Amino acid sequence: MHIPSSFRSTDQALMLDLIQQQPLGTLVAHSSEGLSAHHLPLIVRHSGEALQLQGHINRGNAL
Repeated sequence: MHIPSSFRSTDQALMLDLIQQQPLGTLVAHSSEGLSAHHLPLIVRHSGEALQLQGHINRGNAL
């Protein structure tokens, strides 16, 4: 995905702060029925030097 330089950020501390303040993400999927959007709570996990976003999709969700 192209991100214009005026919107690009490489400040990891700033990004982590934003995720912790607004921990809701949107997963958009395309199926034979068209597009669907699903809101997911997310947390940041530290795995050594790497960071991972972890979310949960309920088993009853059609996704």
